[in-house]
Amino acid sequence: MKYIKYGFYSITRNTFFNVLIMVEIAVIFVVCNITVAASNSRHMFMAPYDEIANSDGYIYVPMSNKKIMADYDPELIRDKMYSSLEGDVSVTYSYNIPIADAIVNDAAYQSSTFPFGLNFSIYALNEKFFSKFRVPLSSGRWPSAERNAAGQIEAVVALDNDPKLKIGDVVHTTISLPPEDGKTVNEDIGDIIIVGTIDYGNYYPSYIMSYSLSDVIDLYDTNAKSKVSGPVFIVSASAEKSFENKKLIGHSTAFITYNSPPTDQQRENNEILLGSSSEKLIKLSSFRNKSYEYIYEQSRKLLPIILGVLVIVLAELICSVAMNTKSQIRNYGIYFLCGCRWKGCLKISLAYSAIILLGGTILGAGLFAIFHMTEYSTMFEQNFEMNNIYVTLAIFLVMLVISLIVPYYMVHKTSPVETIKEN
Repeated sequence: MKYIKYGFYSITRNTFFNVLIMVEIAVIFVVCNITVAASNSRHMFMAPYDEIANSDGYIYVPMSNKKIMADYDPELIRDKMYSSLEGDVSVTYSYNIPIADAIVNDAAYQSSTFPFGLNFSIYALNEKFFSKFRVPLSSGRWPSAERNAAGQIEAVVALDNDPKLKIGDVVHTTISLPPEDGKTVNEDIGDIIIVGTIDYGNYYPSYIMSYSLSDVIDLYDTNAKSKVSGPVFIVSASAEKSFENKKLIGHSTAFITYNSPPTDQQRENNEILLGSSSEKLIKLSSFRNKSYEYIYEQSRKLLPIILGVLVIVLAELICSVAMNTKSQIRNYGIYFLCGCRWKGCLKISLAYSAIILLGGTILGAGLFAIFHMTEYSTMFEQNFEMNNIYVTLAIFLVMLVISLIVPYYMVHKTSPVETIKEN
């Protein structure tokens, strides 16, 4: 405690200069955390595909095919093609579920029935992806992959430009399954309950990647700006057995991976098969590399500036600690003669540096809290995770250790008696 008191005393001897350093440190912390948060925000889009993106394989984007209806693939054309792939292959896809009827269990919609009321869509995402989506919601939470205790399917709804649905609304739903023997089959799947909402124009996960994308990175930008023509319910495909119908994968983007390395001939044959209909075929390695280029784009641009400012602030901190040590060197000599060892003198310098850094950290947190409440915070796509804390602690510790190097050599090269005589 006494070392902290001496540290405060050292700061009050040159208050303006020390406060200025605190402000500069606060700015460093704010800028670094905004940069990390921006990368986190972009990685949020990639996170559900992280595991599969590190595999060997492809992203296959089907085009419209005259043999495949808009919603159905009665002939299982896609499934037969996937089954004919050579080697140890896995195919992961999601489903677009056609709705035959939907009634909202809400006073405002007692008489509203599909299609004369709300134009609903259901995107049933593969559990491998669904369980990892944590996109920002305007309200509520991300749903469970299983029906709740009341037997309801939990869903996040992407709202249209005339939002009417809200948290807690229940939609009794009948889906339209692929025809059997020429007859349309409708199935009552019960209630879908809304547990989370995504505002109009914000990112929401889809079952399909647009074939018109000029680059795989557009997957994020395009979907983030897409405008739904009616509420889209995003659910787990595993929540209802009827969702996982292979006849509903006609337009679904497929992630094709090799479980074990294929031969060159198998790889070539598969690529010929997948590209035979002029479909869009993207190697997972390309998807991964371009995704990480996108994620760390802002960090790479800002890193030289951050490092430059960090070096300047660190130099000022070292100079401040050195000046304080030099001005206190006579006192250190007296402390030494009174029984305090050089280790104790270094602890005073440590307390001085720690107080400055702690002050900068607290000030930075305050500035960040104020900034977060402004409309400009959305420009940085903030998404804070544990790595923000790790980066802050790392900067704090590095600056603290480096700031003690000069005082260490100054104190250890000084004779207490000569110091008192000279001063």
